[in-house]
Amino acid sequence: MQQHKNSKRRELTEEERVSVILLYKEGKTYHKIGEEIGTSRTTVGRIDSPDLNPI
Repeated sequence: MQQHKNSKRRELTEEERVSVILLYKEGKTYHKIGEEIGTSRTTVGRIDSPDLNPI
């Protein structure tokens, strides 16, 4: 669990980020993904990935 120096929110690990992308590709919602990996749907939505945020 990493946190920015001046932030209360933690960053996801690389493994968690990969899990989020795979779960999203399976059709899971941000809410369900957050429940499964133990974070909020907002954190899931912050992942900067073309798979989650198409242009």
